[in-house]
Amino acid sequence: MADHYDPILFEALDPAEQDALRQALGDDADTSEALALWTALRARLGADLRRDLPEFDLLMLYALGDADPAVLAPEEEARLIAARPSLEAAIAAHPALDDVIRRIRADQQAFDAVWEEATVAAKPAVRQRASDRQPVRASGTRRWVWRSAVAMSVVAFAAVLVFILQRDAGFETYQTASGETEVVALADGSMVLLAESSRLMVDTKDDGERRVRLTGEALFEVLPNGEPFVVETATALTTVLGTTFGVTASEVETEVVLASGAVELATRLEPEQSVRLEPGQQSRVVGAQAPEPPTRTDIAEALAWTGTWHFQATPLGDIADRLSAHYDVAITVDPSLEGDRVTGPFSSDRPVAETLRALAIALDARIDGDEASGYRIVPSAP
Repeated sequence: MADHYDPILFEALDPAEQDALRQALGDDADTSEALALWTALRARLGADLRRDLPEFDLLMLYALGDADPAVLAPEEEARLIAARPSLEAAIAAHPALDDVIRRIRADQQAFDAVWEEATVAAKPAVRQRASDRQPVRASGTRRWVWRSAVAMSVVAFAAVLVFILQRDAGFETYQTASGETEVVALADGSMVLLAESSRLMVDTKDDGERRVRLTGEALFEVLPNGEPFVVETATALTTVLGTTFGVTASEVETEVVLASGAVELATRLEPEQSVRLEPGQQSRVVGAQAPEPPTRTDIAEALAWTGTWHFQATPLGDIADRLSAHYDVAITVDPSLEGDRVTGPFSSDRPVAETLRALAIALDARIDGDEASGYRIVPSAP
């Protein structure tokens, strides 16, 4: 029987295991149909990628040349210049290619570090005057050894590209540039404020699961609907039912701060290693390590970039100091109110008088004075 199943399923199996898998697929019509759909999707994604990026090696040149122009030969630099507009369009159309570019650059840096260590160890130490030293430039030998190693992996690289595109199928991507933020309204009514230079991928599959992927920083306001809401990052999984929290994620670290509700933070590799955060706490996951024990933090400061102060049992005296510095106006508090604690969100974009009135209502207090002479928060009754 000819193989009409995807070879990726079989490449890691011995012949006996391959025969057993073929038999299982032949006996289960639903599984076989699902596999056929998956294979068709993979083929479609591969075709889209080949259409937008017909020469995979251009992506390699783009990743290496932008990081270190010395690694490119003159004819390759000319090719890259000519293809750059279409190449950048392909990267914009397939955000997962950013992951591939980062991986190529990381591999190059690792190779360079090993090369330098090996060559330095092989050379005798020679004293030089500072005036005799020349700028270090990638040697031809190192360049061509590295490029040969990369060239040998072009076929595997293409397979990785298809895998990444398959992984990201069914996700809608939102990306912010430096200096800009974006509010993303999710289908369940939840809201995400995406910070600058960040990327959010939202699962659009209608399977009842609420899941997003984040690189960068974002504030989440999740509405409860009975289904968990999961934020995936490179190192962690954050699971909530309904809450307001902030996530900062890089390729090696994830930090979560909780403004309200409750969240569970776990490592991606071992989800059973988790901690539960309470409002006003933070935790982080570094690499594959277990989450750090939750600790108290200044939520208002951690989430100040959102344009909203999220106070969590914060003394009124501390709030007055923060408002005074932000609005550049004198704000004092009657000693009897300084220790009163406030919980809730307050917009930093509102006029100072409006913010103070909201605080006064929450504390059954009143506001004396004005912006010119300074404000004072006092008890509403003498």
